[in-house]
Amino acid sequence: YLFRATVSGYVLEAASGRAFKQMIIVHRLGNGVDEQESEEQAVSLAADAFAREAFIRVNEWAHRREERGDPFLVRFLAVADYGEARVLRKVLEGVPSLSAAVQKSISIGDPEVENTSEVSVIYKGSVEGLCVAVRRALAGGTISLVASVRPRGRHLVEVRLSHDGPAGKLKGGELGSD
Repeated sequence: YLFRATVSGYVLEAASGRAFKQMIIVHRLGNGVDEQESEEQAVSLAADAFAREAFIRVNEWAHRREERGDPFLVRFLAVADYGEARVLRKVLEGVPSLSAAVQKSISIGDPEVENTSEVSVIYKGSVEGLCVAVRRALAGGTISLVASVRPRGRHLVEVRLSHDGPAGKLKGGELGSD
């Protein structure tokens, strides 16, 4: 007996649901002394070939992602105003190994909700490395803010700002003193 099996499918990125590449289609033939044995062999051969091809595509994707960097979200809490949010995004743009700092959301002035600013970035490194880089960027340069920087999961950095430290306050995007 001769049996033909086709295995097809996509390899998806879990975070976005997008396929790495086009559909993988594998055809294999199997033979045996009866129909069931022939079918099992064909399916087994096709599934093995599909798994090898899927692994190759995941590996290629991982190398490309490593070169490009990973997406992260940096969430600033206790932001004073829109000017400060703009300055904080500019500070992130100066972080080494970081690219594509894009303002994702901002909430200022709602008495029911804490003022927040969320910036999406691409960073070549770990979430811990990004925390260290953000801490350094906030402590140095033209502004200096007292902040608590910590990871919240694998792709989120939370920065709680304190405007009552020795660094002074940002007012309208400019460093001022009390």
